Amino acid sequence: MTFSLEFRLNSCPICLICLDCQNTYGQKCTCQAREVIWKSKKAERNCAVEFVHKPLTQKGATNQKVVLDSEFVDWVFANISKELNF
Repeated sequence: MTFSLEFRLNSCPICLICLDCQNTYGQKCTCQAREVIWKSKKAERNCAVEFVHKPLTQKGATNQKVVLDSEFVDWVFANISKELNF
């Protein structure tokens, strides 16, 4: 069965795990969509899942003052879940 989920920032676009409840988005997750704000200190984070924040655009890399990892960006876009609708 194929279905389409709307992309939301609080779920991983690769594995579809919700960053809030750790359940699979579109199956057992009932969390509302929300913007995830990255905090460097673990105590200040409001997500149940540990994740790494990496930029996917040159603008994002410039804002974070890091070099854009184009190999990583290519891998992400090649592996985004086919169930997501952008």
